[in-house]
Amino acid sequence: MAVIATGVDLTPTMDDWIALTLAALHDLAIAGLILKGRSPSCGPAGVPVVGEGTGSVAGTGMFALAARRRWPELPLVEAETLADPARRRAFVAGVTAAHGIGRRARSR
Repeated sequence: MAVIATGVDLTPTMDDWIALTLAALHDLAIAGLILKGRSPSCGPAGVPVVGEGTGSVAGTGMFALAARRRWPELPLVEAETLADPARRRAFVAGVTAAHGIGRRARSR
């Protein structure tokens, strides 16, 4: 993850933040995540990823990817999708069903 204007690579800083944040969320025994869409850090899908010579492609934010890898069964949704009543109900149902996931993970 780099700042386009300066070329400063923020990947190591983001990796550190992600590790700390995932550890804190683990301790809280979360049952779901609501993330900011199209964010380079948090977007669960459709994040513009720009690479040298590759143009722009749709990808996944760094934190969203790390959270999905750590808790593949955890309900994870982009905040904007919660405006849709059916998707909101599905997310709440997933969180309700996953409530025990956080407790089990915490006991490991």
